[in-house]
Amino acid sequence: MRPARLLLVSIVATLLAPLPADGQQPVDTVRVSTRATTRGGFTVEVIDRAALDRLPGISLAQLLARGLGVDVQARSAASADVAIRGGSYQQALVLLDGVRITDAQTAHFSLDVPVPLDDIERIEILRGGASALHGPDAAGGVINIITRRGASRSVRVEGGSYGTARASASAGIASEKGAARVAAEYATSDGHRDGTDYDVQQVRVALDRTIAAVRLGLDAAYARRDFGANAFYGPYNSVERTGATTLALRAEHSAGARGWARAVLSYRRHDDDFVLRRENPTAYENRHTNTMLLGELSVRQALTDRVSVAAGVEGGRLALASFRLGDRAESRLAAFVEAARTAAGATLTAAGRIDHSSATGDVFSPSVTMVVPLSARFTGRAALARGVRVPSWTERYYKDPTSQGNAALGAEMFWTADLALRREFERGGATELTLFGRRSRDLIDWTKPASASAAVPWTAMNVGKATLYGVELAETLPRVAGIDWRVRAQGTRFATDLDPALIGKYALRPLTRSGGMTATRALGLGLSVSADVMHARRAREDGYTTVDARLGWQSDAWRFTVDGTNLARARWIDVAGKPAAGPGLYTAVSWSAR
Repeated sequence: MRPARLLLVSIVATLLAPLPADGQQPVDTVRVSTRATTRGGFTVEVIDRAALDRLPGISLAQLLARGLGVDVQARSAASADVAIRGGSYQQALVLLDGVRITDAQTAHFSLDVPVPLDDIERIEILRGGASALHGPDAAGGVINIITRRGASRSVRVEGGSYGTARASASAGIASEKGAARVAAEYATSDGHRDGTDYDVQQVRVALDRTIAAVRLGLDAAYARRDFGANAFYGPYNSVERTGATTLALRAEHSAGARGWARAVLSYRRHDDDFVLRRENPTAYENRHTNTMLLGELSVRQALTDRVSVAAGVEGGRLALASFRLGDRAESRLAAFVEAARTAAGATLTAAGRIDHSSATGDVFSPSVTMVVPLSARFTGRAALARGVRVPSWTERYYKDPTSQGNAALGAEMFWTADLALRREFERGGATELTLFGRRSRDLIDWTKPASASAAVPWTAMNVGKATLYGVELAETLPRVAGIDWRVRAQGTRFATDLDPALIGKYALRPLTRSGGMTATRALGLGLSVSADVMHARRAREDGYTTVDARLGWQSDAWRFTVDGTNLARARWIDVAGKPAAGPGLYTAVSWSAR
């Protein structure tokens, strides 16, 4: 039987099977909300609310940059690209509460997350190829942003360098039967250089209700961003306005330890108004409207005390209306299944997913992982996965004076592999060393001759084969001298068969070395200090080292913070090919209660 047919038969059988008896454990799968564990064979890092409060930063992009192997290339605090493990921004999938928000037009909009910064509960980062779990575009990994729920309340006012100001507020109520929450934020800045100014407004509403054993949820959010994009799309002082609307309806039936069944219906609309020349708006303007309507039905259950299964189907419709790309539409349908078996303390997990697209055809993405306890404190794991990265509509159809799409682009196929060793410390903390690799066929990037002038447009193409391999070290140390330490480091090697006379803009310009250390200490009398040192180097570029710090004072519900960013005055080139932001100083006052 063909793999695709076998997978469909398995899913149907799983969906129709009865739930097992009480006391059996469900599979610990990374399906909708990833977990802070290596079970399942994938590396998952969680930046929780406590860490978000300790870390210096005024934007989601800055906080994500603290993650191991996470490469954030910001145009400003309002707009940034994000990649994982030496990949490009198109090779990282972004979810909001488990729902895809990376759309088919371009992953430049993946961090247009319509959630106030203070209303994020945690950020989950899965490193490694995850197409078998989450579908296309997860070559480097997955970022899942989880929002806050419940009855907490907060108000925050912040201001600082470059004319930056931010104000946010949130409030919620909760009872045994349900909860409601609303949050809003306004942020503005003149920018660290001409054309990096921004103005952001966003609001979010969340409702939860429990009826019998079914939990119902409704999430609605909207964000509007006006920002400068000077030199990002070419040698022009461009400006851009985006609007992001998300809506998600959820219904989940829990059977306790036996498992659950879940249905999700989500809608996302993203509007983009792009002006190539700020001083002459009528010279070139482009407007896009993307819509995604997606649905998912999934179940998780234990078949025996050692075997668990998760399975489901999902699909939907994606559409684009654009001045320059034309009107586009695509239908998607997928089915997935994951099974885990535990024996002698070791867990073997196998997963498979079939994705059908009316635009790019069918693809089968399997994965297999193994987690083996080696001793009381050592654990080994291995993972092997195959997946796909489909070309975006921008890569296929976009045309302007600086960029030329390619309608003949094919999908990028990849294999990823992980081999890791984890050690737990007796006094708390852990060290994990991971060797990883990724082999891509038909890698996609924007290229042009290395000798070409800035006026020569970038052209999208399938570069050919590319190989990336590297090593990661993540270490959380036991408290020493009252200080909590976290160390992270990653190095990669990248090779491709592209003609050396050509250069690439994204995929061929990976982060080849990064590392950092975060230290936090309570000083007494409500005072605390956190410092983060990070070093990074990109292919064909010089390395740089940044130092950020936060001094905080807490008294009951009130908190006062002072953030210093780029205190080492590091100089490097941002994604637009211009100098990144210099030192900054920001102060904030906040009040919160539960």
